[in-house]
Amino acid sequence: MERDHAVGLLRQRLCELDTGRLPVVPSLSDPRLVHVVTVLQTATNTSMTPAGGRPAVLAPAAADALTRGSRLVAALAADHPPLVAGPWDRARQHWVGTARHHDPDRARFDPARAATSGPKPFGLGLHTSTATRQGPSMWRTYLDLYHGSDLYPLPWSTWELRPDDGDVSVLHITGAGDWAAFVDRYAPTAGPAMSPDWSAVSRDVDAVHVTLPAIVAAQGFGLRTARGITAPAFWDVESTLWLRWRFASARLLETTR
Repeated sequence: MERDHAVGLLRQRLCELDTGRLPVVPSLSDPRLVHVVTVLQTATNTSMTPAGGRPAVLAPAAADALTRGSRLVAALAADHPPLVAGPWDRARQHWVGTARHHDPDRARFDPARAATSGPKPFGLGLHTSTATRQGPSMWRTYLDLYHGSDLYPLPWSTWELRPDDGDVSVLHITGAGDWAAFVDRYAPTAGPAMSPDWSAVSRDVDAVHVTLPAIVAAQGFGLRTARGITAPAFWDVESTLWLRWRFASARLLETTR
């Protein structure tokens, strides 16, 4: 019964992505990406929890198989490869700061100052999102939905962060299977709500890139692994979490007020 509930939630999500009406967007944002962001916003802790208080749990292979059937995801893969399947675009990594954090801060790369466990670390590293060739990144698109709110206070500062020319190690998460394997590898203990130890991750790689199909397939779900079940993760948009400062330059592109 719980498996059927989880599969039903993912099928509903994919149906909304493929059949929902695209918004009219008065900007350079791809309306399909705005649509994806809007649909994924409905995946919250309460909406993803069935009766009994336990998270909806999926088998990673089943989640990926269903997601591969999405017409919208396939179309975005053709038009925006770095966001979906690669190759990763190191020349178009954007970071957006709000009034609370308006410029990239190297102090955020000190694990001793951060909460480094959980599906996403709190206060460790920084997130970039890949700008499309035609318009802004998914993170900037996400922020547009909150323009004027206190959640992400203005002004917003969009920075282009250029990785250095060295061998930058980026772990790519391209589906639910990748995310489940990643958590299974880095979770310090087995159990029903496994999360990676991000300090341990930072010793192995410079950054973790979470792609759009992985988010569509896994957002809000627990995933079965060899050692247990992952804690539900909410990444919302394609992004790269940088655990080490590997940037040659940081250039302010625009300020939105």
